[in-house]
Amino acid sequence: MKRTIIIILITFIPAIAASQKSNIGIGVNLMFPDIKIGLDFFGTNLFGETGLYVSAGMNPSGFSDPSEKDDFYANISQVQAEEQYGDDQLRTRDVNRLINAGVILNVNEYLHPYAGLGISIENAYGEYYDPSHILSNDGKYWIELDSRTSFNVNGGMYFFLNPDEPRSVFLNLGINTTPTSFIFGVGYRL
Repeated sequence: MKRTIIIILITFIPAIAASQKSNIGIGVNLMFPDIKIGLDFFGTNLFGETGLYVSAGMNPSGFSDPSEKDDFYANISQVQAEEQYGDDQLRTRDVNRLINAGVILNVNEYLHPYAGLGISIENAYGEYYDPSHILSNDGKYWIELDSRTSFNVNGGMYFFLNPDEPRSVFLNLGINTTPTSFIFGVGYRL
């Protein structure tokens, strides 16, 4: 389901932009202090001087999400693993995802401020060791420790470096509110 939502959002803006013969762009972002890697897709001039964008990001550990592994147990709580089964926690992993969509304004050929709303999904997982190897062949298994979904407000500015060129490089500087992170990105108008 998570991947389906991301795929729908990623295809939404380029499809509309192509149908309106507007400028479309793609960018890569780094969000910090909680390091996330992200992608931006946008279309400018979709509705006069207004465009749309969608962005998605996740921390690097999201590329190996424990909830998608065969040794993940959604029905076991932390209390059960530690107190009832007596299993030791080996390590934890946080997986954070962020999906935003919003509006871009064309102030001039160089500056395009944007603002939007999104959803932030934060999951914490724990890997445990079962000495009896009942839950997996090597005794290691994952459970979810915590999960939070919250709304995010984000905004920033696309700076086009050579707007007169049909293929323009741009910088993206912005901010997310939940969790608070600064955005720095580079991209290319197609």
